[in-house]
Amino acid sequence: MTKSYAWLSASDPKTGGVCDESGDCECDVWNSDPAITPAKLPSCIGGGVETLAGLDESGRDRLLIYPQWWTSAWSVAYLYDIQQKQWVKAIPSFSMNTNVQENVQGKELVARDARHPGQVIVAQAKWDEEKEDIVIEKASVPLNVLN
Repeated sequence: MTKSYAWLSASDPKTGGVCDESGDCECDVWNSDPAITPAKLPSCIGGGVETLAGLDESGRDRLLIYPQWWTSAWSVAYLYDIQQKQWVKAIPSFSMNTNVQENVQGKELVARDARHPGQVIVAQAKWDEEKEDIVIEKASVPLNVLN
């Protein structure tokens, strides 16, 4: 298996230029393999990427992406995989909140589900109307595999 690396770049989708607060901005998820077309992330001015290994028996690493935006502690996190020379969302995107998950590492947000092969446990932030507070809900989610 060939090693590769990934990164984000942000731009205004209309102009291709620098993002500013008054316009749209999206990120491209790049891979060092030029044959892999970048994935597009909406509402993104940059962010962090973290490699997660050992989520299943495939031997592939997954890429956890934490997009940033101008305002709000709420954001969407993405887990991507490369399959058949393309970026694939490994699981549906999920919400996180930096007020309660700021120092959380990727392996705490997405972890292998030992009881269910091919699935991961996702720790998602949600607003609880009854408690009037942010709660962390954990759920087992299957990894997306292209056939």
